[in-house]
Amino acid sequence: MEFYSLLLTLCVCVVDNLNFLANASPNVTMENFPTYEGQCDHPFTAVNGGRCYFPSYDLVKNTWKEAQIICSWLHPKGQLAEFETLQEKLGATDFLINDKSNQSWGSVGPWIGATEKDDSNTFIWHSSKAPVEKDYLVQSRPYSTTSRDGVALNASDNFQWIDLSSGTKLPFLCEIPSNPHPDEAEYKREDVERRWREVQELLRKKGDYYCFPGAASLPQEGAMTVTKRELLNLDQPGASPQPPSLTIGAWTMDVFMRNYSELFLVVTYSGRVDQAFALAFQVRVNAEKVLVPSSITYTGEYFDRRRRTSAVSLLYKADVSKVLSAYGDEEWFRLEVRLLEAVATDVKGNMDKKEITIRTRFANVSAMEPWDVVFSEPHILRGFRLRLKAERRTESLRLSLSCIGSVLEGGYSVSVTTAVTLEGDGGKGGFETKWYSGIMYDQQDTEWGWDFLKWEELVAPGSGWIREDGTLTVTAKVKINE
Repeated sequence: MEFYSLLLTLCVCVVDNLNFLANASPNVTMENFPTYEGQCDHPFTAVNGGRCYFPSYDLVKNTWKEAQIICSWLHPKGQLAEFETLQEKLGATDFLINDKSNQSWGSVGPWIGATEKDDSNTFIWHSSKAPVEKDYLVQSRPYSTTSRDGVALNASDNFQWIDLSSGTKLPFLCEIPSNPHPDEAEYKREDVERRWREVQELLRKKGDYYCFPGAASLPQEGAMTVTKRELLNLDQPGASPQPPSLTIGAWTMDVFMRNYSELFLVVTYSGRVDQAFALAFQVRVNAEKVLVPSSITYTGEYFDRRRRTSAVSLLYKADVSKVLSAYGDEEWFRLEVRLLEAVATDVKGNMDKKEITIRTRFANVSAMEPWDVVFSEPHILRGFRLRLKAERRTESLRLSLSCIGSVLEGGYSVSVTTAVTLEGDGGKGGFETKWYSGIMYDQQDTEWGWDFLKWEELVAPGSGWIREDGTLTVTAKVKINE
């Protein structure tokens, strides 16, 4: 269906600042009561006055009818926004004019839920069929010569109302009813979140594009080069030159190092975040003078409103030393970054308990080349990001536990006890466990690992280690020591 193509680049870009038109009309009392927890279902954002809006900005443009369909798919009660009272009209205009996001509506937009009755130059609200006050349109309107026009808000003229052919492709503004205040009824959103995840999963199955914050299509890629001089200057923040940043869409990548220890890649998301999401990306390190080119895959780096930055390990301390020894000051190595997908996920809390069990399945293990690395999604325990890591050595499989703290905030150190288990056929075909007590993790040593099996034994037909779906199951029990 054509519908699916309409959703390819939807993003969740919403704001909640309303304060502009309080004095727009001396005869109107603004219903400007504050937002409350649970007011709106995802992906709609609560707006003062009890409203719930979803603006598409100029990132997504569709005909009036298509926009109406998209609103209904975002939420079962979703529709193009309708303002049947002057208070609603002023509140919506206030919301749009004072929008603090870095997104644009373009010159015209968005569509709202008013439509022309045939070719009568009179307009009604689509859902209620109630008439639209003619005075709501700008003084020179309506004048479109086509029939069954739609109504849009002219972003280049303080969102004045204009009529346009409904076949025009414009941004749009969706709305849903607000949920009851917590004092009135218990708020539940599980069904809505499930529906949103189902829509995203459906889109992933339809093609190579995804719904995710930033409204860009993935995969995308970019590259950066770092000279030895720039690498040395990382340990001296005021020194010049510093390594360049790499920006891909709404993501910025920077390299980071202190005390000539491990080299980190710091990923920062600069767009609007209205839902937690996981970013999968791949980095290929080309330092051919000292290292075999290899790929590092991060399968689900976590971002939300508070956690917009994530640091991942890029080169071990020993590898950094090799680069510094073998390269001249102006010689460079290359990092190629490929963003694979970003999908909505559940919010991760900062777990305060001491212990956690991590279970992950690494995909396509048999296709790994020597020295390729795959990290699991992070699990957050007491502020530390814990990841399982699978690495193909020349002749063996190595499994590790990575533990990274607040790299950008200075040094850290933590003692960890862990047991890492490789499960044969998901636990049916036996186990292989390695464990350590009192491992010290810090900014110079972010992971500890073990060689588990010979690679030939791992991938041998009938060995039972790799499941029929091509995945490898690994479990880790992790305890943060006092």
